[in-house]
Amino acid sequence: MDGRSDAGVDYRSGDAWRRLAALFGRAEPRPDPRCGLVRCEPGWHWRTDLTDFDLWLAIAGRGRFDLRHETHPIRPGTLFWLRPGDEGLATQDPDDPLTVVYVHFAFFAAGSDCQVAIAADLLPDRYLPLRDPTRIETLLTRVVRLQQLPVPLGEVESRLLLHQAILEAYRQDAVNHGVPGAEPDPRIALVLAHLHTQPAERVSLARAAVLAGLSPDRFSRLFRLHTGTPFRRYALNARLERARHLLEETGLGVGEVARALGYADVFLLSRQFKARYGVPPTHLRHPPDRSGPVNR
Repeated sequence: MDGRSDAGVDYRSGDAWRRLAALFGRAEPRPDPRCGLVRCEPGWHWRTDLTDFDLWLAIAGRGRFDLRHETHPIRPGTLFWLRPGDEGLATQDPDDPLTVVYVHFAFFAAGSDCQVAIAADLLPDRYLPLRDPTRIETLLTRVVRLQQLPVPLGEVESRLLLHQAILEAYRQDAVNHGVPGAEPDPRIALVLAHLHTQPAERVSLARAAVLAGLSPDRFSRLFRLHTGTPFRRYALNARLERARHLLEETGLGVGEVARALGYADVFLLSRQFKARYGVPPTHLRHPPDRSGPVNR
């Protein structure tokens, strides 16, 4: 990997997220004991010359970071994803000293102790002003505490927490680049939770828009953007997924499942179910042949 390359993830390319998923399937980020959460001392400055990666997040205070011939402001919520070979100088405002949390880490081949290089076009920006720093701050702080005070399974937990922090950094980097849908929209997430928690309820588009606090047109566009599916089709699919679960995992008959999910007509459930899964619901309740998988 060329640590000095300015290339980064092109989130708009068709295979960017697939490549990132493949990366984290074969490479595992692991934290280094060099980490901390500190309030910087008077006169503090940091001259970097890194040999590993470093997630460095400002929690409070102000300053500046001269990094690779560019100057970046440091303020609460500023995250720097520093790479091997990065050289720079970070300073703080003496009247508003910095509080920072940082975690050094490296990537290892999954299941081994061999470090692996990461292509520069699979790394996010070095300078990441976060729209919502709370989650990453919480995750990195927990990693630091686990490194400072080891507990049973702490090493496993700290790796998982670092992994989550890194994934969150990618999502927020994508949003910074104007890529919609990289972060879950809490308004859409609220409606999705409602659909899956109460699949028997027939939620209209207008009702869903009220739940989300949006106009029906705005909600409809946003819902499709985040899910890739029109609202009514998604709501129906959520109900049919629940029907499939009840048929496969409980002793309920088709008629009982239909009534439980608010169908006045069992034949409507059967017709919709077959259109969705290619088989009638009776095929799951009393499969004629268990030797092969159900066509889904």
